Amino acid sequence: MCYIVTQTDSESITSIASDLDRSYKTVLNFVHDLRSAAGSDSPALSDLVG
Repeated sequence: MCYIVTQTDSESITSIASDLDRSYKTVLNFVHDLRSAAGSDSPALSDLVG
């Protein structure tokens, strides 16, 4: 999960899915869920992981 969060601003979902041997849809849904939970006024996902 942390890998997805840290890479979403610099890599495509396709690349992340391939790196993790996961489907594109699985990674995309996870990213959408994170962004939804974080809210619209939140910083970039990668800024949330130190």
